Amino acid sequence: MRASIMRLLPAIAAVVCVGLPAAAGQASKCAGAATNLQDKFQIGALSPHREADCPLVVALSEAMDLLDERDFPNTQARVEPLKPIDYGAAVKRAMRAATRNDRTRNAACALFLDIAARATDEASIAHLSEVIAAIDGASGTCAKRLAAPKADPAASRKPAAVFETPIEKKIVPLAADALNPQAKRTRTCFYYPGIMVKEIDWGEVGAERQSLVPIPPNAASPACGDANAHEIAIAAPGWSGYYHGKIGYAFFFDDGDGVNSGLPFIVVSAQGKVLLEDSYDGGEFHAAKIEGTNIFVRFRRTWMAPCSLFTDPAGCWKTVMAQTGLPADARPDCGNAYKKQMVQAPKYAADTAKTPSMIAYEAEARISLQKATVSALPGPVTCWLPD
Repeated sequence: MRASIMRLLPAIAAVVCVGLPAAAGQASKCAGAATNLQDKFQIGALSPHREADCPLVVALSEAMDLLDERDFPNTQARVEPLKPIDYGAAVKRAMRAATRNDRTRNAACALFLDIAARATDEASIAHLSEVIAAIDGASGTCAKRLAAPKADPAASRKPAAVFETPIEKKIVPLAADALNPQAKRTRTCFYYPGIMVKEIDWGEVGAERQSLVPIPPNAASPACGDANAHEIAIAAPGWSGYYHGKIGYAFFFDDGDGVNSGLPFIVVSAQGKVLLEDSYDGGEFHAAKIEGTNIFVRFRRTWMAPCSLFTDPAGCWKTVMAQTGLPADARPDCGNAYKKQMVQAPKYAADTAKTPSMIAYEAEARISLQKATVSALPGPVTCWLPD
């Protein structure tokens, strides 16, 4: 659907640019402004009723360009102005059409809220707040609507809806380490039908030892001891993390620390075989289902591209598409992330520009007893620089 809207965008803009010349150049200006906003806010195509506000879309696009020019002067390809620019006044002039009356202000506010609800780039959202302040008037109505608390989808997610609830969980305190008496040392056991997960934590980053203990049919639950019969150690190379949860035969473990604003994880079979190694945003796995011997899990994947989406957006995105399955119209705008770093450390701007890009996107992992594959799903794609 989003690709269809993108293809129709220039035609829609040409028809609905009320009060503007109907020349091909004007239609291109409308479509170009909509595309500019989509790139700045890292969103998909604007809703058709928003695209219909062509003069407003063009004005907002101009205002956002002005604020980018003000905040990222070292990265703009413009000629140095003859005299300093009053950017506040310039933004007000650009948005003049939106301040004529209450009707135009309401239309502008509707556009702003539509964009802000889907935007993922914080710098652009901050610029949008400045534009709102410039056109809002004394009431500040739109600014209040933008600042109103929104329901956090992550807050309503319950791990039990994705991961199985243990029959029992035991936590056994362990003797303190004389060299590190402040560290809380524990042994934790999670009991499920037919298996127990054991984690020994010495209070450092990442558990000291993790294992799976099969429970034979009709056998009593094993003790949460230091050693158990038939214990299977989790022995992924270089792994040090914490137990997350169980889905069918798959056991999920999070890394002890994040990497590049993502959190690595592994999925292990009941026999201790690593089925999947990947990284997610550290929030929560979204959904899971079991179909036969396959397990499907959805999550927001974090992934490092092998190239820079700043220096070669089109070429690098082709590589990303080939390796992830993301569509052409999902390419994020990485400009603000790179520009911020380049302004903060201008001496290393050239190296920053070539730094491979990190992205996050919605994904689904298909886990089988033999292997796992990860596929891209529709949804917003965000971009940032690695740590």
